[in-house]
Amino acid sequence: MEEQQPVEDMGTINNTIPDELIFEILSRLPVKSLLRFRCVSKSWLSLISSSEFIKAHLEKSLNEDDYNRHKLLFISDRIFKNCSLNPALNASKTPSTETSANIVDNPMRFNRGSLPYIVGSCNGLVCIKSPRNRLYFWNPATRKSKRLPKFGSKTVHNNWWDSLFCYGFGYDESNEDYKVVGVSFVNVSDVFGTEIRVKVYSLKGNSWRRIQEDFKVGDMNEYGCFANGKLHWVSNRIPGSDDVRKIISFDLASEAFGEVEKPEQWMGFSSDWNLHVLDGHLSLSYDQGSNLVDVWVMEKDGANESWAKVLSILNLSQPSGEIFLKPVFLSKEGEILFKYGPVIALYSTKDNAYNYPRVTNLGDLAQVEVYVESLLSPNAVDGV
Repeated sequence: MEEQQPVEDMGTINNTIPDELIFEILSRLPVKSLLRFRCVSKSWLSLISSSEFIKAHLEKSLNEDDYNRHKLLFISDRIFKNCSLNPALNASKTPSTETSANIVDNPMRFNRGSLPYIVGSCNGLVCIKSPRNRLYFWNPATRKSKRLPKFGSKTVHNNWWDSLFCYGFGYDESNEDYKVVGVSFVNVSDVFGTEIRVKVYSLKGNSWRRIQEDFKVGDMNEYGCFANGKLHWVSNRIPGSDDVRKIISFDLASEAFGEVEKPEQWMGFSSDWNLHVLDGHLSLSYDQGSNLVDVWVMEKDGANESWAKVLSILNLSQPSGEIFLKPVFLSKEGEILFKYGPVIALYSTKDNAYNYPRVTNLGDLAQVEVYVESLLSPNAVDGV
């Protein structure tokens, strides 16, 4: 996107309208309008680019009731597409309404036969992984991006290499920093076997840093879920432990691993279960038998956390028995948006019924992520 230069300050506007009112009005506008309005004057450019304004705009975007600044990001037909979240959530009220999935320019270049992956999103920034294991921070609203330094290295002489095992992306609020956590298996040698290494990327430092961690982890799912300042993975096998599966957490502030307790009414692990984030909370879904899927949400009361079962619904499954329903978003009205195989489905907890939002140009749907429009720069912690 070509940037235009701001005109000279428009003294008439600034003299007749209080700065506080200009701030308030602009903070309610969508990102696309704000990018254009930076050219109005030098003072508007300075205002819209300030960290104070960016934080205020983000706060309004996150807490709006109609979700007009929330977007659905798809990997479909092996390219990135997006559409507004609001029409999808209104599928039960206006079932004939259509919304179109539009192609979004992205920073990656890859072959048609390869598939990128969305590691996660946070405050308008999306972390994506290329088929060649390169990571990017990307703001789909501003179209700006940043390619992260390489996670691992290869040393032919020592005959070992980093083989990426899992990632997680989130925001460290205490240090005001965006971080990526990477876990790799390092094949040291035939004698010493495999060593697990953990590295943390900091946007402030723009570098990977290896951390010393004695916590035993193993066989985690590839991408972590970010909720309440922590990243979470499913660990199917932990060395030296009799428990087959655990929920592992990583605190982005203290940079330490931990374990999340299972729900008290846990009926045992099924062959297919998943972690998600719903309304900012860690969520767990699994097939509890009888073709029903339980959806649990981790609720927080002060320093205490506890699981609460939100609902049990019919599993729209494949013949293989794999869970076909994967929660994507929970609205304030209690409606849950699911990825249902190649389409998206909206479940109403009031009516106990499914609706299917009419999204045109969706194509062969592989992945869905919800992000909020913001002015955050992928190249710095604050500023556009």
